[in-house]
Parts: sequence; structure tokens; C-alpha cells
Amino acid sequence: MSNQTLPTILIVTEWHAPLGEVEVFTLGLIKELVTSYQFVLAVRLHNPGELPVLPSENCILHHFTSSRDLKRLINRYEPSLVHFQQSTQLAIKISHVGRYVRTPLLMTLHYAPSLPLTPSSPFKPHSWKYLRSLNKFVPLIATTPIVHDAATSSGVMMSGEIISVGVDTSRYQHGMTREARRALDLPEDIPLILFSGHPSDPQLAALVFQLSALAATKDICLITVGHPSESSLAPTLSQLKTRGRYHNLPELDRSDERHPFIYQAVDLAVLPSEQPGNSLPILEAMASGLRIIAPNQVEEALTELTNSPRLHLALGAANRELALKLDIAHTAAAYHGIYRDLLTEGL
Repeated sequence: MSNQTLPTILIVTEWHAPLGEVEVFTLGLIKELVTSYQFVLAVRLHNPGELPVLPSENCILHHFTSSRDLKRLINRYEPSLVHFQQSTQLAIKISHVGRYVRTPLLMTLHYAPSLPLTPSSPFKPHSWKYLRSLNKFVPLIATTPIVHDAATSSGVMMSGEIISVGVDTSRYQHGMTREARRALDLPEDIPLILFSGHPSDPQLAALVFQLSALAATKDICLITVGHPSESSLAPTLSQLKTRGRYHNLPELDRSDERHPFIYQAVDLAVLPSEQPGNSLPILEAMASGLRIIAPNQVEEALTELTNSPRLHLALGAANRELALKLDIAHTAAAYHGIYRDLLTEGL
């Protein structure tokens, strides 16, 4: 690491491919703050051979598999701050390393719906007791409001904040519809609706049957990413595909230059009502100037798309403006302030 005058931040995280919320957050944070800190990135790989491409030379990458590996890294680099940012299960299994270090600690928890934040949680009693004891000395940051609401009502988060995972809004632009559709080999002359939830989401089934009925009288095409796992949908999807009313796109890694085309190619994005509020695909859709709707709003939105195009565009533009406030630069600035405060307290 070239600049020994900068504080060293050890980030501990998991790594999947294709890039998801945690991975995008990690790379974005390092890219934005690498002039202010030296980073040591410790990753636990879920896809062997899929190592991250670091955004700067001023960052060292290590692969770890155990708490013992982390202790060795901490002893080797003597970081000014250790930032655990990962899903809950890794937090529970690994972050107890923090009990053995004297440097300031910070934890960002992703995937909030699975957090053991109430005494009635199926993860109790071990996980519940563990997070309560851990939170006595580790500040918590959540990436969705669900964590904050549950934690505040139960009194678990003695100190904590909500910070969006952030999205690089410069990558997601609106107004390239035809070019994007050609790049992805999608129909160019009919409205396209993107289902932005996970392919296994039960709400996909209701949407498929609803669109199947609408497709009988309207020109409309459903777009999904990744193969739906619900086998009962196969006959209906096959019929829609035969009629040119359904296309399934391969899941593209977020490092792929074609990834933004998914949003630029479509007219509407359907948000499953049970999906967390700061979901990365939703932020990407908003940054692309898309109107985002619930599954039961499809027919109404299609009517407005046809009869009130100005309203449709205005709603999409409003989403874009909101997404700009959740840009990764703003996220990184918030973390920069937290890093600075913790480092000052640790002096």
C-alpha cells in the first residue's frame, strides 16, 4: 500500500457472483474513498475463482475462511478501523473477532428481512442474545428501513443509522430505449414490463397470469431476468413467448456494460410489495427514469402510458431525481463522516 500516512480500513465482507448489493456497495465505497483511506479488503468467497476487481491500487485483497484468518490480518495490518459489512449470518459467525481487537469497529447489515431483531425470531435464542451483546460496543448501520423500525421498537439498536446502499447513477440513463432493445434482442415496437423481483418471488405468478389475460387485448411484453423457478408457470410463459409476449434475459453481472440496458429497454418496472425498500434493482430502475409500480397497478399504468405519456415521463423523471439523492457518492460521504467520527473517538 503506497500511502502510509492515511488511516487503514479493514473491510470484512462476503463475495458472490454476479455482483449483488454487498459487492456493489463495497466497490463503490472503496472507489469513492480511496484517496482518504487505505483499504484492506477481506472477502469470504461463495463462488471459487470469482475474485473482485479492485477499483484502486491503493487497496489489498485477501481471501479468508475463518476467524483465525481475520485475526492474522488484523495483527498484520493493524487497521485504524474494522468495518464488517455483510449479510446477517456472516455477522453472527465472524464478527465476534471484534471482541479481541482494540481498534474501532463498525457493522453494516444487509438483507434486513432475515435479521433476528425480535425475541420471537426463529433464530433465537443464540442469535438474538449475540446481536444484543455485540451491539453494546459496535455501531450498527442498516441498508433498509426494516432494520431501523424493528430495532427501535425492540430497543436493540443502542446506536445506529440507516444509509442506502447507493447506486452509481451515472451508469443508468434514460432515453436509450431502441438502442438498449436492440442490444438485448428485445421487441422494439410494444411496451415492455420488467419484473424486478427475484424469479422465485410468488408475486411473479400473479403477474404472469394477469399479463397473460391483458396480452389477449393489448400489445404488451413481460421481461424477467434469470429463469423463474416456479414450474407451474412454464406452460403460461411458453404460450406468451410463442406469441412474442415474454422474454427472459440472462442474469448479467453488474460489471457488464450491458447491465444498464435492462432498465433502459423497458417502459415499466414492477416492484413486488414485499421487497425491501432500498433494494438495489429498484434504485437502478429509478436512476434509469423508470416508473415503478406494484403488481396490481399494471393495467392502470399501461393505460396512462398510452393516454398520458407526459404524466408517465414525469413520474419517471421524479424517480430519477430521487435516485440522484441516493447516489453512491452520497453514501460514501455518509460513511466518510462515520469513519472520521469513529477514528477520532479511537484516538
